[in-house]
Amino acid sequence: MPLPVTLPLYNGLRIGLNDAQESEEDIIRRIAWYTAAAAATAELEEQSKEGIISNLASHHLGIRASRCIVEPTRNWPRGSFNQCVFIGIHARSIWGKIAETSSSRLLLRVPSAHRLVGMVEEKMRCEVATYIWMQENCPDVPIPRLYGFGFPDGRHFTHSSLLSWPRRWGRGLRRMFCYLFGYPVPSHYMERSRSHEFPAGYILLEFIEKGHPLAKSWFSKSVDAVKKQNLFRGISRLMLQLARIPLDRTGSFTFDPDTAVISLTNRPLTCSLAILENDGAEQVIEPNRTYESVDPYVEDLLTLHDNRFLAQPNAVTTKEDCYYQMAIHSTLRIMTHHYLDRSQRNGPFYMQFTDLHQGNMMVDDDWNITSLIDLEWICARSAQMIDVPYWITSKSIDEICSSHHSAEFAAAREVFMAAFREVEEELSPSRVVEEDGDEDLEAGAVVPRRNAQGHPLLSETIDNSYASRATWFFQAVDSVNAMYRLFELQLRPQFLSQHTPETVDVFFAAFWNQQAKKIAKRKLQERKEYSAKLKELFQAKGAK
Repeated sequence: MPLPVTLPLYNGLRIGLNDAQESEEDIIRRIAWYTAAAAATAELEEQSKEGIISNLASHHLGIRASRCIVEPTRNWPRGSFNQCVFIGIHARSIWGKIAETSSSRLLLRVPSAHRLVGMVEEKMRCEVATYIWMQENCPDVPIPRLYGFGFPDGRHFTHSSLLSWPRRWGRGLRRMFCYLFGYPVPSHYMERSRSHEFPAGYILLEFIEKGHPLAKSWFSKSVDAVKKQNLFRGISRLMLQLARIPLDRTGSFTFDPDTAVISLTNRPLTCSLAILENDGAEQVIEPNRTYESVDPYVEDLLTLHDNRFLAQPNAVTTKEDCYYQMAIHSTLRIMTHHYLDRSQRNGPFYMQFTDLHQGNMMVDDDWNITSLIDLEWICARSAQMIDVPYWITSKSIDEICSSHHSAEFAAAREVFMAAFREVEEELSPSRVVEEDGDEDLEAGAVVPRRNAQGHPLLSETIDNSYASRATWFFQAVDSVNAMYRLFELQLRPQFLSQHTPETVDVFFAAFWNQQAKKIAKRKLQERKEYSAKLKELFQAKGAK
């Protein structure tokens, strides 16, 4: 009996037809990613053989290309949005202060164009700007050195400390002049004429040797209370240092190649936004859009989810399922005002992680954090959107919201928040602030506490959001695929004790879109066509 046909996916797994038909993801698109990723890796391998990658490293470091040895393809790690290449450096020293204690290996990160359709340069500008912002504003946060980078348009930049002394001095004088006279201060990264043939965008980073990725030991050692306490304190410190400076808008920092200046002028570029747009959702937030209030940002995120639903060919399974999803889209808009804190709707906003996970932290044997290794998807948003990492109980976001796991998460969350409060007090001792009306507080009432800057403590904002379930609302609008489950298990029960009948779903769906019935009919037809294409794809593979 022949084995069932399976097809490879981008994440290294394989999938059969039955599982593909039942998956909520667009498996046809996921299979195409595998092919595109393999082609991109093959192209990089060819460039390595031709010496192009060695020349690129030589270009930035100022050493001979023969001392930049590209490691074999089998050693190259691949992330969700990047293909990485290890480069061994065989030199006694690299000119410049930035490399006095440099690693013997570098990491070349090349964005995966098939995962970032239409946003490769935007993503790169934001990531580079985040490195620069953290270098200048979060010196206590350990991050890899950024040696240089290049954009898809062929413009390349190197840290000034790796350049000749006249260029270093020139940039230093220009930075001082701009600072003294109130002009935007250019970064330390300077454009250079191209001396290599690498055709794509890239970022050249230090490879962190100290420690090991938390992901390697998480599942085997996460029961160790001492290690977890060290980790929770370390994550808390990262979150608080990142949020140290209040900002006036929601957005992402971006790098301007013309001036080498970074500014908070890009849309808040999150991992979920990139995934939804790349999966076909029509763009809602323009790249240069920032927000001075939380309300329109949340409204645009909900519209992005609407567009994802309309674009995904296998979004629904039945007519009832279609109306149910449309009703949730409608109801989430009705709910919004229950969860937005009016006192913080216009800021301040804080830089925050939107995709912090076990794979982008390096730790020592005691789980003290030695370095962050990935600064993707960091942006400035409302303090209400800062939250405890959902994975602290090794469960997914749609698992921790269920009755089976919610108590476990609540207990772990309180341990994390105890560590967070301790670190918050160490970094910025709080104080009680007298406000208008405080004299009227009843005996025993909680008096508001503020940090040294006079803003609400982040720990109290996080706790208040959890108590009001705003945490689950923001997780829903930020999620790629858990919105419906979060609504059903955490949000709806606040207002209704049981699920509404189908007739009510149809009613609310009509308020989501006046063409709800036509949309339902179209989505069912799209599902039918998708299933047929998926079957053809597997049959074609089986016939080979």
